[in-house]
Amino acid sequence: MERFSEEDMIRMVAYGRLYGPPGPERFDILFARLGMDVVSPHLKAGKKTSLDDHKVKWGEEKKVQTPEQMLAAAQNITAQFKRQEKTAQRRKQAAQQRREKQRAAHEQQTPSGGRRNRGASAPRPRSRPRPARKKEG
Repeated sequence: MERFSEEDMIRMVAYGRLYGPPGPERFDILFARLGMDVVSPHLKAGKKTSLDDHKVKWGEEKKVQTPEQMLAAAQNITAQFKRQEKTAQRRKQAAQQRREKQRAAHEQQTPSGGRRNRGASAPRPRSRPRPARKKEG
């Protein structure tokens, strides 16, 4: 590092920020290609991504959000979660109502109120005989 002047170092840092890391090896391209290969099986048929979608953008300025924009984004996310929760609750209630209607219809069709009438309950035969008890004595 002693062979570079302060001015050279500033130029190298500025070049790296604008165009990526200096040198022959471009790991950003390599990892962008890897990202494309990882994502492609999970896309819908006919959809493709480009290398630019996965490549690191050097030298681009970040969007600075105002506090109001941040608050609006957080409120949108919260509203979306609430909508999803309400939808899940409605689906659960609808499924429960369907089950209750099916149960009521079944009870109307059977004379014993939905339970099978098997008559007097007889003991079930055992699959193997019980072992003989030993007398204490």
